[in-house]
Amino acid sequence: MSNENKTTENKASGKFKTNFSMSETRFMRFLGGNDLIYGLLALVLLGIVIFIFDKVSYVFEPFIIIFNTIAAPIIVSLIIFYLFNPLVNLMERYRIPRLVGIMIIYIAIVGII
Repeated sequence: MSNENKTTENKASGKFKTNFSMSETRFMRFLGGNDLIYGLLALVLLGIVIFIFDKVSYVFEPFIIIFNTIAAPIIVSLIIFYLFNPLVNLMERYRIPRLVGIMIIYIAIVGII
């Protein structure tokens, strides 16, 4: 079959129309439809991936250690940045340079601790 038999082009709208039917069969409707089948297939594939990773977890342990070592300080620094950025912006309104404002906040935190 050539491409001309499979698709036809509607010149006015520029859309292609296929001759294949995408309607669900009676059996597929009985099972819950295409969405349910695709969802169950995704869950089964996820289960297989988890099972395989569980069997070869020793391979990923160095990567997990490195990720935990690097990720923890980055996450903490992002939280500190988002918490104290409004204070630094407020200090900038009062003509305090940004670097000096950051140093004041860090000195205050160390003083509180």
